[in-house]
Amino acid sequence: NGTDGYVNLGISYAMKGDLQNALKAFEKGINITPNNANLYLNMGITYDNLGEKEKAKTFYEKAFALDPSLKK
Repeated sequence: NGTDGYVNLGISYAMKGDLQNALKAFEKGINITPNNANLYLNMGITYDNLGEKEKAKTFYEKAFALDPSLKK
């Protein structure tokens, strides 16, 4: 779908260590497609990497609610 580009962009930023721009990319994708579990999952991972565990947990829970298969 159209938000896959935001997933990929965010992951690219994260891989370069630019976590703030990764979050911005994931947020843009969520604003366009608020039911994309991969965007929420990646937001959770990014917040985890920033040490913001509570924010990460919120995004993980949303991702798993949208797509329970992500818990594997």
